Amino acid sequence: MNKYEEIVTQLDTRKNILENSLKNLEIKTIIHKGEASECEKSRDIVNTVLMITSNQIKTYIEEVVTLALNTVFGDEYKFCIEYVLKRGKSEATLIVIKNGLKLSPGEETGGGIVDTVALGLRMALWSLREPRSVSTFVLDEPGTSVSESLRPKFGEMLKKLSQMLGIQMLIISHDSALIDVADKTFNVENDGKTSIVEGN
Repeated sequence: MNKYEEIVTQLDTRKNILENSLKNLEIKTIIHKGEASECEKSRDIVNTVLMITSNQIKTYIEEVVTLALNTVFGDEYKFCIEYVLKRGKSEATLIVIKNGLKLSPGEETGGGIVDTVALGLRMALWSLREPRSVSTFVLDEPGTSVSESLRPKFGEMLKKLSQMLGIQMLIISHDSALIDVADKTFNVENDGKTSIVEGN
């Protein structure tokens, strides 16, 4: 009988150890469920903040580019960013809206609109960077694809964006419409050997 009592005692001991392990696992499961719940709440908060921030950035970029378009081409134009889910990832589609009709900037609009959108986008994205680089843009013959009759408005748009975003623009141009809106102008002439600079 001693042998059987010893086996029963060993089995009882193993049973007690297993029961204690089970209780510890149940306690850990309750703790982990609570932690998982807190993680899910934290994730939801982070996602909400990301959505709000993303929408604010999207709205800001749309406003800057729309201002550029409106200044040059009139109030019937609007710039919009639409997000589309492709291959499991969100992709931004850039759209110009004219009188409610959606157009692809690269395919269905003229080069002047593409230049204006591209310049507005560059400046808006620059202004969102932290830390920002130096606030000086050097533009070589900007707006060459904008029709001649709209170039004074293109110059006005450059001035508006410069004031709005705190950007200094150095513009190299032969276009009198752009030269006329400049705060300071410098005329550079080259005689074949040296450049002569005269300022106003």
